[in-house]
Amino acid sequence: MGTAGEDEVRLRKGTSLNERLVLAGIAVVLCLIALPGLAHLANDQWLGVAALFALLFGCLLLGAALFDRNVVWIITAGEILIGEQRPFGKLHRRSIRDDEIAGMRLRKSIGKSVEFTLLVDTKSGEALVSPPLPDI
Repeated sequence: MGTAGEDEVRLRKGTSLNERLVLAGIAVVLCLIALPGLAHLANDQWLGVAALFALLFGCLLLGAALFDRNVVWIITAGEILIGEQRPFGKLHRRSIRDDEIAGMRLRKSIGKSVEFTLLVDTKSGEALVSPPLPDI
């Protein structure tokens, strides 16, 4: 979270470009290491099966690095600005004025750690979930 002003709150979700490059690099190295082991697959050796799983895992990591999206919510006194972007896509912007909001509540998610998000219900019936609120 970063605050640009006293009456503005920014919530972010996603990975930075550097984190994506590191993840993609690990995925490519994993795939390259696994490729020679695929020759053992024809002989029904366990090394070939392990290489196949490593190759699939590397491809999943590469997909995660390529297709993860970034979301930013800027909450001000009069509106919520939402920006969403995929790595190779355009920035999608949306503005929700305070008179379009039917309700807002806090949601608690328990996973690896406790995480809080805002649920915003619009008068059009749409439910929007914010990026996680920062730890204070």
